[in-house]
Amino acid sequence: MIYVREVQFDDLPVIAEMMHNALDPFYGGDYRAHAKRIVETVSTGSKDAKGHFSVEQLMYVAVDDEDGNIVGILNFVSKYQDTVKISPLIVREEARGKGVSRILLQKLNEYAKRYRVRQIYCTVSAKNTLALNFFLAQGYVRAGTASRHYRSDIDEVMLYKIVEHDGMFPDKRIISVRPMEKQDEQQVRHLVISCLAPYFDGVYDCWVTALFEGYTRKDTRDPNEKHKLIWVAKAPDGTVLGVAAATLKKDEPIKLMPLIAEDIQAFSALVAELPSHLREYGHKLYVHTVPTSVEVETFQHHGWRIEAMMPEAYKRGVVTQQWGLSMEKTVMRMMHVKRQYFQRHSGKHKTS
Repeated sequence: MIYVREVQFDDLPVIAEMMHNALDPFYGGDYRAHAKRIVETVSTGSKDAKGHFSVEQLMYVAVDDEDGNIVGILNFVSKYQDTVKISPLIVREEARGKGVSRILLQKLNEYAKRYRVRQIYCTVSAKNTLALNFFLAQGYVRAGTASRHYRSDIDEVMLYKIVEHDGMFPDKRIISVRPMEKQDEQQVRHLVISCLAPYFDGVYDCWVTALFEGYTRKDTRDPNEKHKLIWVAKAPDGTVLGVAAATLKKDEPIKLMPLIAEDIQAFSALVAELPSHLREYGHKLYVHTVPTSVEVETFQHHGWRIEAMMPEAYKRGVVTQQWGLSMEKTVMRMMHVKRQYFQRHSGKHKTS
């Protein structure tokens, strides 16, 4: 049986060796000295006087009650920004596969809930695939990779998990993504100009008209014809909440311009479903955009990577970002099935 308790100063020798053995293969630095600093901090009131953004530091150990040995440690730092950094989470090799990491992480999740933490984050060596896969399985998202970060021969992967979304999807509407129809054009025109024009010069009525004209050539599949494929994200009442237009390029990358939405729910629906619609046309999607923070989170959640930062590429004083998604792997598609159809279908297989 594994139980968790707060760290004690007498645990320092064991923790120092665990940190050295677990971290030395991936990082430079003296991790015995690091262990001493964090154990002393926690043991003397949890206030990290040397951390400029740190509110408090907490550390827990997982103990095997059969022999009393420490088999895991978790140290985390609460920040003034209502975020928490994990540094580190370690489980002894002989204790792996017994759920020790999840038991320790539960302590952090309880803390995050109690103090309304917005986000938890950490970094993991790209070579530490065991830890990396564990955090991804727990719902953490890749924020990016820092090349030769803590050691010149190893990259570092940055991860985060949103704890509180501040009502990201308040009404949980069913958003459908479908090809644009003629009756959608007026709504699409208004949405494109209102959402795109503030960040991209040259987006006027004539630009949208040219977009629609390209859509009439969609069946040519000839990149030289500059044809467009246009999808809209619609609410159940037919309101257009988002728009994405795809242009097929030579050698089969696909540019999305625009990729916009009135709210994050519609944006998320487009980002989630467009790969399945476009996989037959090319191997990669990319978009030029000026995303909000929640749009960035949505991109990262669905596996998109930032590829470029382009200052004043489309408008003075505005930095445009290029995000890309490789579609080499199989793309999963999300489907919305109305309850009555599901129940009707399921009923056919019932036996008396």
